[in-house]
Amino acid sequence: MAERICRRRAPQINCQFVILLDARPNQPPNAFQTLGKDGQPVIIFTLAMLATAQNDDELAFVLGHESAHHIQGHLQ
Repeated sequence: MAERICRRRAPQINCQFVILLDARPNQPPNAFQTLGKDGQPVIIFTLAMLATAQNDDELAFVLGHESAHHIQGHLQ
């Protein structure tokens, strides 16, 4: 869904999101968006974020929030 919205709203940018898990156990609940070395958008969740989410809807909200940072060009 995030990729479909990205392609519709910002067809000029790379919308092939890579979703990763930061498996380090000492990290606080967090998610963030960055770009890979090749410019591909990356969304990273920590283990604690996954553990504290109450349901799939909460995770979908976080994924949408982080993908919106990419679509809106916030890193630039």
